[in-house]
Amino acid sequence: MPHPRPADTAPPPDNAASQADREACALERERVQAWLDARASGARAVSASTLSQYRVEAERVCWYARTFAKPLAIWQREDALAYLRFLQDPPGWAISVRGIERDDANWTPLRGPLSARSTRQSSVIAANLCGWLLRQGYLRTNPFLDDDAIVIAVPAVSVAARAPRPLSTHPEAALSATDMALMVDAVRARVALGREARLRQTRDHFLAVLLTQAGLRVSELVSARMGDVALHAVPKADNATDTALPTSVWLLCVGSGRTQRWLPCDALMGTLREYRTAFGLSPLPLPGETTPLLLSVRKRSPQRADGSIIDSPALRRDFGERKGLVSRSQLLLTVKAMLAEAAEYARLIGQPDAAERLASASLRGVRTAHLHERLAAGEPAADIAHALGLAALPTVAVRAREADLAASIADAARKLATPSA
Repeated sequence: MPHPRPADTAPPPDNAASQADREACALERERVQAWLDARASGARAVSASTLSQYRVEAERVCWYARTFAKPLAIWQREDALAYLRFLQDPPGWAISVRGIERDDANWTPLRGPLSARSTRQSSVIAANLCGWLLRQGYLRTNPFLDDDAIVIAVPAVSVAARAPRPLSTHPEAALSATDMALMVDAVRARVALGREARLRQTRDHFLAVLLTQAGLRVSELVSARMGDVALHAVPKADNATDTALPTSVWLLCVGSGRTQRWLPCDALMGTLREYRTAFGLSPLPLPGETTPLLLSVRKRSPQRADGSIIDSPALRRDFGERKGLVSRSQLLLTVKAMLAEAAEYARLIGQPDAAERLASASLRGVRTAHLHERLAAGEPAADIAHALGLAALPTVAVRAREADLAASIADAARKLATPSA
């Protein structure tokens, strides 16, 4: 049974909406639904995860307009700013207690205050919605754009102004495979405006998939090169005994010395192709290619024949040398931002427990989640230790099997030939 709102929260506004306002809001709901339908199919269709986020924002906009008896058709920029500030610091009456059904009078589409990043994304989606309504002739102006046609934003609400949240009793709760999938979905659902933002989204999507499938160390991610991903032929002797085996497999060479190993990565190749193509590289890595596996969005400035730097953004984009994420701190900050983004995404889709785990997670926690997932799948402990570059698993007295390229090729071929459960 849902709990009522606290008695000391202020009531919703008594706006005494007119019949005309109510009818206008109902009509707007139909037009917003038409926008969602247009985004669900056709030439400008978006992914399922992005569409889900669009629906969340559409619900919020329509609820806000109806609650304050102010149809979207009469919004000005000040109204849009007021809406975004409302999302950042909603009053108690506007937040639904967990468990309230949608048909309950106390239900709202808000579960708590949005961060500055989430509010920015709400503004971008609302601007997209209003732009469509403007082209349909329903709006005269887009209230979410400024005079330069740039999406408006509001400053972050100070932490002191918000009610304190209870701290988790576990500083870093264990992530699950579902949490890791949320990180991939969050990057996919990101609204990327501009060339650099789209490149960053493509790179982060590859990194999220890579972390989910491989669970590499920081040092291994920083030092990895595109040429470490290579195609290896499966020996004919193996094919002769098992005709279901593929003729070749893709392996990622990781680490060096005693931690060097070869990991199967055929499942990663589709994402890698998209990532490389977006950055202007050939779809597949070249043998011995020294390009960093994790690329920076920006290039180094090109140089003249005398060694002087040409400080031109356009030339740097077209002719500059491609950089990589070369420092541990840079990579850790990137992963931390992705985990925070995944936490906000989890809150948006109504998974507060996952959001709490992701918000307090780290790259070490991602690697641990990968280990636990493989253990839960029943994979031999020696194989897991080998894949993660460990001498032995911390909780299992089994040493890693020896790293051997031929054995890694055969193992990857068998996995490809065996359908996953």
